Amino acid sequence: ERATLRRVDVGRALPFDDEEEDDDEDNDGETAAAAKKNGGGTGGGRRGRARAKIDPAVVRRMKSIRRACSRLSCAHPLTTHAALCYSRRMEQLDDALDDPPSSESQALLDCVVLAARFFERDLPDLRELDRCDRTGDMFAGWSLEEYRDNESTIWMMMDFCLYPRKLVEWA
Repeated sequence: ERATLRRVDVGRALPFDDEEEDDDEDNDGETAAAAKKNGGGTGGGRRGRARAKIDPAVVRRMKSIRRACSRLSCAHPLTTHAALCYSRRMEQLDDALDDPPSSESQALLDCVVLAARFFERDLPDLRELDRCDRTGDMFAGWSLEEYRDNESTIWMMMDFCLYPRKLVEWA
């Protein structure tokens, strides 16, 4: 007998409590299956479909996440997606989430560090980040103690599953 491979849609299998379970509609009301049938779907190229408009605040957050991932030398493609997913959950608790270098909150950086620790082969050195005091470095004011508190909060907010529920198209 041949073993069959199955994919698990984590977003559908483990929905968040505050999201509707039937919230899998894409492309202006079309379900994912109908969109794929009509040529829009998830596996096709960029031809034939317009890019969805993304909130400018989310675009700024994506750029901050990309900069932090670059600083940590992240290579895995899911690291950025996971950090964005974690930050979307953390924004419920932290109003000052965006703009890490000038923000009084390090929660966005903590989302990136946790994603890097989960997906990357080469783990970031947390003690080195804690000692970082170079002017202009986005991790200059980063605290390991605060990270440990935020890490457990992110775990709880993600329902103890750190796989991103939904992948987004990066701006």
